[in-house]
Amino acid sequence: ELGLQYIPTQGNFMLINTELKAVNVFEKLMRKGVIVRPGNIFGLPTWIRVTIGQKEDNQEFIKHLKNIISKGEL
Repeated sequence: ELGLQYIPTQGNFMLINTELKAVNVFEKLMRKGVIVRPGNIFGLPTWIRVTIGQKEDNQEFIKHLKNIISKGEL
């Protein structure tokens, strides 16, 4: 829906290219109580690693990520 590139996975997490600085996305999401990992530690400065959780958790993550991206909060 957001048109973001991601890497398909067989595990319980996935990598998503936010096209923004991952560290900044990480900090914004942490302030909202959403924990992700910035991809810069993997050499992917615009990617975040997200654990797939419960439906409600996933919806909360998507809501906050959508707001960050759409508002250009970075």
